[in-house]
Amino acid sequence: ASLNPPQAECCFPAPPVLPAQSLTGVTREAIDQYIAQGDDAAAQAALLEALAQDNFPDKDWAGKQYFAVAERRGVLAAAVVDLEQKAAMSPADDVLQLNVAEGHARMKNWDKVVGIYENLSRKHPNDSVLSSRLKNFYMLSGNYEGVIRAYEPVVRDNPDDIEASDALLNAYTKAGKSAQAIELFKARLEKAPGSAGLRGRYAQALMDFGRLEEAAAQWQKAFELDPKNMFFKQKLGETYLALENYGQAKKEFQELDRKAPDNQPWFRNVASGQLQAIEEKTRSKKR
Repeated sequence: ASLNPPQAECCFPAPPVLPAQSLTGVTREAIDQYIAQGDDAAAQAALLEALAQDNFPDKDWAGKQYFAVAERRGVLAAAVVDLEQKAAMSPADDVLQLNVAEGHARMKNWDKVVGIYENLSRKHPNDSVLSSRLKNFYMLSGNYEGVIRAYEPVVRDNPDDIEASDALLNAYTKAGKSAQAIELFKARLEKAPGSAGLRGRYAQALMDFGRLEEAAAQWQKAFELDPKNMFFKQKLGETYLALENYGQAKKEFQELDRKAPDNQPWFRNVASGQLQAIEEKTRSKKR
């Protein structure tokens, strides 16, 4: 019995047989002819059949064309549903599953993309490309627990893997896991105490966790390591503002106003605005 669903189940009419079509299924030449003729509906239907066809030689091309045509027609969601129906008939076709994932990614249906990549990663546990993409989709979907599960063993086995460590730090911070994030930041800073950028990231994480006094100390250290980085000075002033330490905040913004280079005038604008706000807050407290 054929694995192809009845034609009536497809959302688009079957394309007329073209001379370039073979007896074994639709060909790239036929699809190119539809596209050249501007017949996007027929092209989309033919591409759908090509993607479900075992012997179609260029499914990567077909997938890209399928979604491009569907987006051009404004029927992307329906096109993904049609492709899902084909994929359900051929669950062992990994390329078809990946194309379904691509469709959902274009619609930012990250949870569905994650589900497909999780299944494929279980099926191919040694495929590093699938694993890497799954981690990225975990982050895009806001599935920080998934990122943590994926990267903790990597960092444990290879603590010098900066890319994995950065991803894990980001996930810890987004997930509100302050203890784990701080522990990893401290371990990283022990190995790179002179990294102003890493210290700035640590300071921002501390702010996100509401640990403002510690954050101020780290912004100060980051600025000492990179005194030309006015962003650190701005963040230091903002942290003191959040602490309602208006006297120290005023000093930081005055220094920002003095030290900001001419080619970065926005820092002076920030300083001016914050100094005015501090002055108003100070006056209101005296009343």
